[in-house]
Amino acid sequence: MFKPLKNGYQTEFRVNVKDGDGAKKWFEEYKESSKITYRIKTTKPIKEGKTNVFKTYYRCHHNTLPRSSTTDARNSSRNTCCPALMDITVKKLKLPGKRCRVKTVDHHLPAFPMVVRIQHQHNHLIESADTLKFRDVSDATIEVFKNLFSKGHSPSSALNTHKLDLHLRHGADYIYEAADRAKCPSLAFCHVLYKKIFEKAYGATSGEKMLHNLDAAIASYNEEKGEICAKIGETNGKLAIALCTPLMKRVHQKHEYSGELVFIDASGGMDRYDCRIVMLLTHSSAGGLPLGCLITTSESRECVTLALNLFKDIVPEDAFCGNGPKGPLVFLTDDSESERQSLHAAYPESTLILCVFQLLLAMWRYL
Repeated sequence: MFKPLKNGYQTEFRVNVKDGDGAKKWFEEYKESSKITYRIKTTKPIKEGKTNVFKTYYRCHHNTLPRSSTTDARNSSRNTCCPALMDITVKKLKLPGKRCRVKTVDHHLPAFPMVVRIQHQHNHLIESADTLKFRDVSDATIEVFKNLFSKGHSPSSALNTHKLDLHLRHGADYIYEAADRAKCPSLAFCHVLYKKIFEKAYGATSGEKMLHNLDAAIASYNEEKGEICAKIGETNGKLAIALCTPLMKRVHQKHEYSGELVFIDASGGMDRYDCRIVMLLTHSSAGGLPLGCLITTSESRECVTLALNLFKDIVPEDAFCGNGPKGPLVFLTDDSESERQSLHAAYPESTLILCVFQLLLAMWRYL
């Protein structure tokens, strides 16, 4: 059935689909091919003995319910009060040997049980950039970004890589592909997807759930190694983590220079929270050998002191080549007052000296 309407048409046709899952699959394929996005308007509950096994009414997603009177005035609003509608019904097939109470006979059964009715009266352009930018991101595009994230891309680099790939594949038609959000999402969507995947793989990034996940990860690591290799602590809302792997413990016990000189290298800006990572190393003919790792969320004296105390709890009794809790003879540090004060509090018998590189760097800044 086809009926012309003002600014559109109305049509009804049948499809060889026999259940709700098939209807949903057909609906998704129709949206992809037509580049029209629909939202569910209403659904009809399926009751025992009824003639339908699936029935859903849809509306164009440019027909929304504004949250306020000023929403439609914004440039980001997609609401145009679009009158386009669509409904899908899958009729129940008559079982052999059962009498049917329906008075009218459907001559399309059992070959074509699905009925599709479309009122195509969109009051907006379908393939314009202003319309395509509101489409849902396709599953295929999401899989592309998941693959890029798994290879180490950030949201920004993944989006740039995807755009480059679209440009190489479509050439002069790239501008049309990039305007379609289903194929080229926004940076905001990439960040949301990245956060969703990150939290699923590594847990929450803040709050009590993050602390619980960290405790669980550290407990799992210690259980895997069969000894206490990591500890976590908190002071005034600031976190500190100390790590001494089995390799680091062997360096403590077997390498004589670990009791003489330990140099500390602190780095910041390692993640979105600007955590500080402090590496404790000693020298050898092969280069620096690791003795421990401290991770803090603050450079304050109390946080660094907590990390050092946790570190003292997990190192072996004969750490620093037998010096144990006394620490090494010398600590070589940079010009960080909180770090030097914390080292002096944790290892009062050790001598603290400044690194020559840090002295030269400070002099260059002064000049």
